[in-house]
Amino acid sequence: MRVLTLSIAINCSSCVISNTRTNQDVNYQEHPTRIYVVANLDATGNGVTDEFYKDFSARVAACGGQTAISTPQIETQRDALSLDSTANATHNGSILADIDAFRPDAVLTMKVTNIGVDMYGQKLTAVVDSKLWDYREKKAIWAGVTNMSLGGMWASPVMRGDSLSENITGKLRSGGLIPSCRASGS
Repeated sequence: MRVLTLSIAINCSSCVISNTRTNQDVNYQEHPTRIYVVANLDATGNGVTDEFYKDFSARVAACGGQTAISTPQIETQRDALSLDSTANATHNGSILADIDAFRPDAVLTMKVTNIGVDMYGQKLTAVVDSKLWDYREKKAIWAGVTNMSLGGMWASPVMRGDSLSENITGKLRSGGLIPSCRASGS
């Protein structure tokens, strides 16, 4: 039984698929190397944010870049009828302080905007909206909408995070917006 479970999990790595449509400011000529990531992707599965960041950070670092991350609170984790926004405002204020301390060239923001589930509540698909902002100019320079097939219950957070990271990294590299290096294959 264990062998069967393992082979299904291994074969399922190909069922986590990410496809990103993008738009880019064609007049933007900078090439950011210090990228601050603000993301909470765990709506696609616990641990996906961490796995995305590990892979993304490794890919950027392999080509001479640096990254840092903050994970904002998800609004749905709070009482939707609460009038007290102190906790969220305090947390997000500390994110801004962390961004300022890192002194990035660009900030990558990512959020899950839609989750598709089956009749049993199993997460099947997700839509992730991403934007890369020039930190000095305070303007969006790249936008992406990623449609993900989450691979069902056999797909691990590693598979989901790595699939998203590979796709986003590839799109940002092809646009010249994050460090690129041919030797590493990253």
